[in-house]
Amino acid sequence: MAVKSVRNTKVVGSRREKVLAENKKTERRTSGTDVKVLDRAIKLVIDMHRETIKELERY
Repeated sequence: MAVKSVRNTKVVGSRREKVLAENKKTERRTSGTDVKVLDRAIKLVIDMHRETIKELERY
């Protein structure tokens, strides 16, 4: 059996603990990207509203 990576060669607790640790890592990653996406969406909405307000002020 080939060794996949150095990290997997060390035995750190049970399989359940490894799975839980992996889930925490992925949660952190996804939450970070979600925040970035939401931030960008909010900025786009604000910019769109600015443009419509400028157009309305003309009339």
